[in-house]
Amino acid sequence: MSTLRQVKYYDKKVAKATIDWSATRAIDSAFTFDAANISEALDTITISSHPYTTGDLVSPVLTAATGVTATAPAIGTAYYVIVIDKDTIALATSLANAKAGTKTALTAGAAVDVYLQRGAFGAIGTGLIIPKGAIVTNVWYDVITTLKSWDGAWGAGNEDKATLALSLLAANDVLSAVAIDAAGTMLDAGRHGTLIGMPQIDADPAHDFIQTEVAALFAATFMKTTSAAELTATIAVDPVSQGKIDIYVEYYV
Repeated sequence: MSTLRQVKYYDKKVAKATIDWSATRAIDSAFTFDAANISEALDTITISSHPYTTGDLVSPVLTAATGVTATAPAIGTAYYVIVIDKDTIALATSLANAKAGTKTALTAGAAVDVYLQRGAFGAIGTGLIIPKGAIVTNVWYDVITTLKSWDGAWGAGNEDKATLALSLLAANDVLSAVAIDAAGTMLDAGRHGTLIGMPQIDADPAHDFIQTEVAALFAATFMKTTSAAELTATIAVDPVSQGKIDIYVEYYV
């Protein structure tokens, strides 16, 4: 075959990832601990028949308005679990430290009714992997249940300050960080678009928006993977304790 003319046929695919904070909360909130369960000497937490595995990404949350945070583990902080045994865990500041068994120091304070929720804070791998050489043409998401977050205090002004960003090839390249309580929020129930496949049509007033120009604006939002890439959701400011979101990625490969 001539090297001048080569044809390759691509298949269009749509992949879906679901993050269900409410379902995780329903499980994890049953495994509370108090100051008496934190060993400052051993830097461990006793939680009977806990559900965690080494490497789980967790963040502290309180079960009710009567709860009190520990000094460490601290609210609004991501930790990785180190399983000691079925009733005991320790925490690490990175996944590498968790795998190496390197504990972070714990300070019980006056902790009451604290639990560790998985995937509530930090960079969360969705498990949705886009293969090398794929062309990503659209990403959209469907908020099934409106997201809710909590910052360690209760009452008006203290909830829903968390932000959510989506990344594939670089930080925030799918969805820039948006706060749950932002006006006209894109994290309420319903379907919403992202930066991919959604160009800002009126960005340049000099445009006359002929067909080829509009097509170019759309194409400029597309991505091409140079290696396999995982879609990542990043929670910042406060942990997300409730909500459910489906994320769809359309690509050709």
